[in-house]
Amino acid sequence: MKKLALLVMAAFSASLIFACSSDPEVVEVVKEVIVEKEVEKIVEVPVEKIVEKIVTESVPQPVGYMMEAPENVTNTGGTLKTAFGVTMGHFDAHQGTGTHVLGHAYDGLHVKNISDGLRTFAPLLATEWDIAADGKSYTFTIREGVQFHDGSDLTIDDVVTSFQRMAMPQDGFVAPQRSFYDVVTSIEDIGNNQVKFTLSEPRTWLLEVMSGTSHVVYSKAQIDANDNNLKGVEIPTGTGPFKFNEHMPAEKWVFDKNENYWSPNTPYIDRLEMLHVPAWTDRGTAVLTGQADFSWNISMETHNEANTRNDVTSLKIPGFGAYNANFNNKKAPFDDARVRKAIFLTVSKQGLHAAFSRNEPMKLTGWMSYAAEGATSIEDLGKLPGYREDKTADIAEAKKLMAAAGHPDGFGPIDLVVSSVAPHSEILAPFFADELEKIGITSKIRVIERSQLGQNALAGEYDIQVTTAF
Repeated sequence: MKKLALLVMAAFSASLIFACSSDPEVVEVVKEVIVEKEVEKIVEVPVEKIVEKIVTESVPQPVGYMMEAPENVTNTGGTLKTAFGVTMGHFDAHQGTGTHVLGHAYDGLHVKNISDGLRTFAPLLATEWDIAADGKSYTFTIREGVQFHDGSDLTIDDVVTSFQRMAMPQDGFVAPQRSFYDVVTSIEDIGNNQVKFTLSEPRTWLLEVMSGTSHVVYSKAQIDANDNNLKGVEIPTGTGPFKFNEHMPAEKWVFDKNENYWSPNTPYIDRLEMLHVPAWTDRGTAVLTGQADFSWNISMETHNEANTRNDVTSLKIPGFGAYNANFNNKKAPFDDARVRKAIFLTVSKQGLHAAFSRNEPMKLTGWMSYAAEGATSIEDLGKLPGYREDKTADIAEAKKLMAAAGHPDGFGPIDLVVSSVAPHSEILAPFFADELEKIGITSKIRVIERSQLGQNALAGEYDIQVTTAF
């Protein structure tokens, strides 16, 4: 079978890699996330580029829709090995852990429909849903006959408790999803196997939010048994297509097929082995040398090598993620919008693109991805302050803003936090720090494990944190 290497490329890029052999084809059911990257995939057949307008509809598809491939799948079983970073600080998705790994063990109520380009939503634990005419209530009908991996039955209480954890967290419980549910006033069991979300005002994007990979359903019994804190439970029981088998920290995760999954014909593979391979070059190399079947965010050199071989193929597709700088607005002087704007004007986007060119190609992007319908074109964006290549006027304006904010000579050193991923710590953060010096801001770069970035941000232990966003 052919192995795949995916290089995601956009506001920033990454890579996926698959390879070929005479073995039966292994098909993986994947929960996707939207990123602002251009993605390179390696597939086993020629790929035709298709451009189409995407419109998300809040209409559920028939039960089981999308869970199975549209074609008849005859080659099943086997192990799929992946190669990318799989470490994490804890095991509670509602408190911000990595669902790129643990998400395989869980289900949410619904999911973006992969098979139609993410235009619609497909049902998972909810078989259907209804939105009130005034947009102020959402009613979900919950799938019957679903079991957790520990053998217990899924109940309405599990659904209610799981979403209350995120929407109405108790004291001491830090839920990154809380702001998405700011207008949700109640989540209740209304009988007939239905859960009702009541809102104080309409939120047209609520279904979009709820389809996220961290919005999973946990067992209420397990939540209660652990005093509402699942961070240390390896791993909380789920209802998803794969069951936890083994975790060797900083080495790998192993998941086995859930034989009692509610979608009886899936998953198609028997085992998912996720190897911890943090370095981009090593990721691509793992696939090129047969140590893994799939990777993403590979390096440019392994991407280029993949394109010279018949057993691996690579392509680019638009994505929706970005490199970004997170300011700690609760700390002076970053609580001053003038300081934040000065930094925005100063940092050269084109300079960062050039610095990263050997690792991954980037494209200029604003708040709306260049890949999205209605986004400002790259050409027009490049004419705007902060985005234009000539920084003369931008830096002059930035210095005026710094002076008006009371920092004519700058300040520092600031706590500039970045992940230990080599291109981030060795290129991204140093480049950003050098740019800040143009307006007198000095930095002390602090490198932490990527799995700790979320918790570090929630704790507010930084001045600026540079990372990737999805």
